[in-house]
Amino acid sequence: MPTISRLAGRFFSVLLPIILAALLLPVAAIGQAPTLCQITDTVYRADGTPAQGTALISWPAFTTAAGRAVTPGSLTVTLDSSGGFNASLAPNTGASPAGTYYRAIFKLDDDAVLPAWAGEYRVMSDFLPAGDVIPTNAVQISAPSRGAAFTAIVREVDLQVVSLRDDRSEYLLRFSNDAAELLAFKFETMILPEPLTAIFTTTVPSSSLYLPALTAAQVTNVIATEITVDAGVAPPPGGGIEVRRSNGGWGAGSDGNLAGRFTTQTFNLPRLSRVQGYYLRQYDASSPPKYSRDSALLYVDYPL
Repeated sequence: MPTISRLAGRFFSVLLPIILAALLLPVAAIGQAPTLCQITDTVYRADGTPAQGTALISWPAFTTAAGRAVTPGSLTVTLDSSGGFNASLAPNTGASPAGTYYRAIFKLDDDAVLPAWAGEYRVMSDFLPAGDVIPTNAVQISAPSRGAAFTAIVREVDLQVVSLRDDRSEYLLRFSNDAAELLAFKFETMILPEPLTAIFTTTVPSSSLYLPALTAAQVTNVIATEITVDAGVAPPPGGGIEVRRSNGGWGAGSDGNLAGRFTTQTFNLPRLSRVQGYYLRQYDASSPPKYSRDSALLYVDYPL
């Protein structure tokens, strides 16, 4: 059963700046007026319904390609009942100064009758109506016990793997409509791991800078204190198989997450908990050594 809540209060109007790159509004001109174009379009909300409200479009002073001078100004355009935008505009292609553009600010006023809804839904992957659900997907919500029937946008998806063998996961979907939360992107700062040292050359293809990934690696035995791994291929001459507990720090300069370096195709790794994950890459004897470009992950979830 979805957990849904209706937010208190009314949803306030939103100002949405949009640049109209090749459009110009009817303006007061010095001398002969510029030739106008008729611009029509339809404005939709994030849930796919036609928007209602006004668009305030402003422009700086400029001269059209035909030599008509245009003074700065603004114009308010009211969207019709189906979200239609209709205005008489003069083209600014080739205008002076170069790069002249127009700014449109949309004030959506039909949100006063749109209830604000937000909620979450927990479901196993077996029961998803589609193959997957990702943020920005539109979903239809129906919860008669709450009097809720609306279109929402998926804002967050939390995924927890339950069974690798059965490819089964538990999804926690958080959703809301426009009145509760505007559709937006949030970026977070992160530090990327330093790349492997490699000698670049223009005389050979880039694929020669890396060794093949260990796609045939597998766990062949599990006991309480260790697991046995078969890398699937013999290590390169003078090189080996590097194993780490997280996917980073590859190379001889970092041992913080190192589980071991092995010169044989089959080797044993220590097992410290029921759930254990190891990342594998092979390396050769060159200086600096070449590594696999991609890591192979071996995941163990087995009773101690």
